Amino acid sequence: MIISSIDTLDQLNAISYSQFLESDLITFNLISAYVINNNLYSNLRAALQIESYSDYSLRLIDDNPESTYSAETLATFETYAPLADGVNYYFYPYSIKEFTSQFFSGLVPTLAESIISLMKSTGRITQIGGGSGKAIIVKTQLMTDVHFQSIPKTVSPQESILGITDALSSLTSYVKNNEYLYDVIAQKDQLIIALREEVNQLNNKVVSVYQTTWR
Repeated sequence: MIISSIDTLDQLNAISYSQFLESDLITFNLISAYVINNNLYSNLRAALQIESYSDYSLRLIDDNPESTYSAETLATFETYAPLADGVNYYFYPYSIKEFTSQFFSGLVPTLAESIISLMKSTGRITQIGGGSGKAIIVKTQLMTDVHFQSIPKTVSPQESILGITDALSSLTSYVKNNEYLYDVIAQKDQLIIALREEVNQLNNKVVSVYQTTWR
């Protein structure tokens, strides 16, 4: 079933929180931080086609025992996953486009964009890399009513039609009123023209009388 609107806070949290807890997302750890530091996204994606993340991690540790636990790796880990109660971090080594397709395909596009935008702005999604990104870090934290209220409310087709009808009615009234005002202005303009003509005629008569008097 395609979802076109978020009607409750529970529904919002099911989409932006619960589904990640129930998914097979990679738990963000030092190996994830090492992948970020060394730009190993393609390497990890290829490996996940043939082995588990756990096996990949063990192989990476065997090959790079010191680097995977270095101060640099730890700093990256703490940057992206600061310790907080009741919060989990997950690593998604693909683009935001693929992330949207996997986790938000059941939503209409505009609603999916709104929720993803909300998650980004509140730190629940961190995209690594420009454009569509190279990876995503997901922070699982419950939304509040304030977040729920910020989601644009979807207008039903019936409401849209009523809105269009009201807008057309308002536009018709506006046009009608403008036509009336235009007619009033036109009448005023004609009156001004007539008065000016009358003034000109009176001025001509005055000049004529003046010239006759002085002959």
